[in-house]
Amino acid sequence: MRNPTAYTGTTTLCDVDTSIHPNMSPTAQGAGQLIQQYPDNKLVPEAKQRLREVQEVLAEREFRVARFYASRESFAAAIARLRSLIDAYPLYRQADDALFLLGQN
Repeated sequence: MRNPTAYTGTTTLCDVDTSIHPNMSPTAQGAGQLIQQYPDNKLVPEAKQRLREVQEVLAEREFRVARFYASRESFAAAIARLRSLIDAYPLYRQADDALFLLGQN
């Protein structure tokens, strides 16, 4: 479930997906919970930034794995990774590269 105060559906740098993903680190889960439960807390801006950084690292890993699969001509695996990346991390800074790679496969 997304927090409507943190995620507006637009792709600006201040938007953060605070939903809890199963492969998220405990630190990221804690930051997401802080943002959801205490939206007026003075630590929310820092928690949003940290959560965005964690999401960027996770998205980068998915993108690298997808590129590896594409380089090995395992296109079904590359497509699955890229679709998962685009769905889970729509604010990823290289989302356009991921979409381009998806179109090539």
